[in-house]
Amino acid sequence: MGELKGILEKIGDFHCSIFSEEVTFPGILKNEDDEIYLQGKVSIDQCRKIDYYKPFQVWATIDGTPVTLMNAYCVSGSHTWGENYKTLTFSPSEIVIGRATSSEIIITQILTCIPSLNNMFSSPPLILKIPSKERPSVLDDTYPQEILADDKYGHLRIYQSYRHKWDQNEVTFQIKPIIEYQFYQPIEAMSAVGRIAAVRNLFAFFANYYLPIKAFSFADEQSRKIDGITFEDCILILNHKDEIPVLQEHFLITTSEFAETFPDIWEKWLSLYEQTKYIPTLFYEIICNRSTGINRFLNLTQAIEIYSRKYREKEAKEITNMQIPYKRRKQIPAYLRYRFEDIFSLLKKCIGISEDKICQISKALADMRNFFTHYGKRQVEPSYQELLAAVHILEFIMLAIIYQAIGIPEHHIKTCRKRVQFQRYDEFVEILMSYSARSNEKVPDTSGEQIK
Repeated sequence: MGELKGILEKIGDFHCSIFSEEVTFPGILKNEDDEIYLQGKVSIDQCRKIDYYKPFQVWATIDGTPVTLMNAYCVSGSHTWGENYKTLTFSPSEIVIGRATSSEIIITQILTCIPSLNNMFSSPPLILKIPSKERPSVLDDTYPQEILADDKYGHLRIYQSYRHKWDQNEVTFQIKPIIEYQFYQPIEAMSAVGRIAAVRNLFAFFANYYLPIKAFSFADEQSRKIDGITFEDCILILNHKDEIPVLQEHFLITTSEFAETFPDIWEKWLSLYEQTKYIPTLFYEIICNRSTGINRFLNLTQAIEIYSRKYREKEAKEITNMQIPYKRRKQIPAYLRYRFEDIFSLLKKCIGISEDKICQISKALADMRNFFTHYGKRQVEPSYQELLAAVHILEFIMLAIIYQAIGIPEHHIKTCRKRVQFQRYDEFVEILMSYSARSNEKVPDTSGEQIK
């Protein structure tokens, strides 16, 4: 980011508001391990007024470039005897380059580039050609069709662009996948980031791995316009460092499978995303590897249970009612094993598990979850391989739930099961069947008595 490098290690006059009073102090922006912080000299009198537990906004013009630090906290300070100021360190959550303001940043359109999205596009925007006298070009632009959708917030575009540079020795082309949102009404900066994140999170389900976002270009009502086209002349940077490895693998679901129906897919995803926000939250924890082993298993079971409670409560309760005495039906909520059974039956054309195995595996998964949450003598402790098998199966089930809910055709979902990520799927189904046999051997199925 050349724009960011141009304002680092340069002294500027910074401003912030403390109890409605504007305070000015000299400072310098520094970069340490890809995180930006401000080091400033603030008078002792003003330091006494700072609320160190609340974030505030800092703005400046550095070497002619307007800058705003959003949600900045004072994280440390030092004082030299005899000086009338303290050296304070401020850590902002977001950095805006192109605007210096004490007001809220309001955005009209925003875009970001996520390089990993190139693995989602089925065809590149450039193709290599063998040059000839009649056709001397080496590369041809394929003019790929943009993926478009409209929703209650604005107009969404997903497309591939490219940038080229050359010197005396070489010419290089860089393909840049873009997500762009043009809003019907101006919105707050972090709300705009949230709209982009909703798109990114959908594509994370298509990838089944983490997709990082670091920076955005955006326009506001002050941005320049030429012939009715608004230019994104500001940059917003998320000031945090990701320690999450980013895979470079082809997506499970690519543009050839959803481009034509994307408006319908986006409408369904947005509805699911806003009604069951903890499903993408739990999935995010999983793909970021913040949730591993037992926690990964528990997060997957929780995500599936949330979906069942929101969209399949009636069906899960009907299966439960078939297994318990009539008099107790109104008192008993849907058991987890029958929630699994309902979801597995719903997806049976996609998941490759026969009807006779669905009941056994559903009970095995419920028993395994109950072992970790209740830790009683009724459940059998799973081995490492059995836990790994459960995680593997549930991860595919979670993806299949989302894919089916948003309208991905069944044959595309079945194809995902054949990918390298799930190459041991059938083996893991048999391992869960073995756990089911062990579990049933220890605890007879007494339906109404057993913890479900």
